[in-house]
Amino acid sequence: MSDTAIEYERGLTFEKVWLMFQETDRLIRELREESKETDRRMQETDHLIRELREESKETDRLIKELSKNVGGVNNTLGSWAEETVAANLSKKFNALGYNLTETARNKLFTKDGQTFAEVDILLENGKYIMPVEVKATLTVEDIDGHLKRLGRVRECLDLRGEKRRVIGAVAGMITSREALRYAQDNGLYVVMQSGDSAEIAPAPEGFTPRVW
Repeated sequence: MSDTAIEYERGLTFEKVWLMFQETDRLIRELREESKETDRRMQETDHLIRELREESKETDRLIKELSKNVGGVNNTLGSWAEETVAANLSKKFNALGYNLTETARNKLFTKDGQTFAEVDILLENGKYIMPVEVKATLTVEDIDGHLKRLGRVRECLDLRGEKRRVIGAVAGMITSREALRYAQDNGLYVVMQSGDSAEIAPAPEGFTPRVW
């Protein structure tokens, strides 16, 4: 046996060996605790992942439900515009003496090969062109937008050498008194839902339709 080995045996007492076992046992316990903590954190992470997946499913469901509801509103508006407004509007205005003979939906007016104005419903004859904007809920902002649209229609007609007069109308399934008054103050006819039909709102005294 070498001198180094002999010295090691002499220094390796029972107490030292016992302390080594205790230290080893402590390290093993710490490793076990760390392993338990790691397992706990992994379980928490797995739980969070499952919750996020459930929330994602619920979000997807809500988005689909919202899209369905929005689609229903659009379909309702489209049905009202097509079946109620477009079908009967020319008759309503003809009762006011306009004698409009043609009705078109989603009419595009172009400038330099680009769409410059889009009209929901267009009523016309050889003398007048009447673009009608249709909204589920008619607002002042919608009316301002249509006033600009009418100016663009006039510009497109001028480029083609059209001399027909442009008059405007707005239609709303729901129309507030403020929107009604604002539209008429700006020389627009207002079409409102009345039961299963659409009616032109009575014009205030002194009303004169604006001509573009």
